[in-house]
Amino acid sequence: MITYRQHLTEKNWQEVQAGVEVKLVPGPDGAETFILARSRDRQKKEQAIHERFRGRMEDGLSKLKTAIESGRLKDLATACRRLGRLQQRCWRSAGAFDVQIQPLARPPGKAKLSITWKINRRWTDWAALSEGSTCFGRT
Repeated sequence: MITYRQHLTEKNWQEVQAGVEVKLVPGPDGAETFILARSRDRQKKEQAIHERFRGRMEDGLSKLKTAIESGRLKDLATACRRLGRLQQRCWRSAGAFDVQIQPLARPPGKAKLSITWKINRRWTDWAALSEGSTCFGRT
């Protein structure tokens, strides 16, 4: 079975107007056909949106890190709740980061916790691939 990821990366798109390409894609069960459409202008717009949302999430993570490192935020449960609220507020980019909050075994100073995060490449790769694309149902 071909996945939508494969359909997005295949080269057999038809340009229907300047900057807009489409292709017909069979549904998972083969009974339906879908239309995939993509636009260069929409791709640029969605890239900018994703960057703005990732920036907001990263700013929130930095503030959380500052609170943890300064010793103002010492309780693991409270830190996890704050992370959850941040992820809820930034839901469109929350999946772009893998975040870990852990208690420190031997705290060097005031900090009792540590927070680390890294970019989730799977999320960012899919976002880059699907930006500007839309799927329409067809009967």
